[in-house]
Amino acid sequence: MTVVIVIDESGDLGEHSTPYFAMAALVMVRPRHMASVAKMIPNDGKEHKWSNTSAQEREKLFHEMTHCSFRAVYTVVNKADHSVSHRVFGNELYEVVLRRVIADAMEVYAQYKDVKVVVDRSTFITNGRLREIAMQEATKRGLNLVKCDKQTSNQSKCVQIADYIAGSARSKYEDGDNTVDMILEKVSVARKN
Repeated sequence: MTVVIVIDESGDLGEHSTPYFAMAALVMVRPRHMASVAKMIPNDGKEHKWSNTSAQEREKLFHEMTHCSFRAVYTVVNKADHSVSHRVFGNELYEVVLRRVIADAMEVYAQYKDVKVVVDRSTFITNGRLREIAMQEATKRGLNLVKCDKQTSNQSKCVQIADYIAGSARSKYEDGDNTVDMILEKVSVARKN
């Protein structure tokens, strides 16, 4: 069995933009188990994500997720927290959080040795650096990195689902929205820094 880890982020990376930055991983052994959620996302050529979906539609998606077989991990960073000794922003913040999320996600189904990592396509990290990080984290855990690449949300509904999880995690702290709690039993690791 190959574990599939699909990662997306929510929020801006700058110091003076959104107060929180979140990144989440959808961790699955069988991506087809997410088909019922994927079917709820329209195929109209638009990118559907947490930020452009109504609260009612988000709630329906998360309710459907409760019936699916997957795990989730996420990290939410309070960029305005001045008590942190070494604050980072931009691509450096993206890379630090990405490494943490990949590491946490690889621990979820540690009994399986093959892993595939898919990250939402962005310019925040190069393909080479992404593969390097994923390989380092896989090697630490004795895992075989079968594939590591970037995909757009148009290429993968799972990337869109990961965006909903990241958006809901960020919104919990930024807006007091508790939608992410609907899938609390599916969350293996939830970090807030």
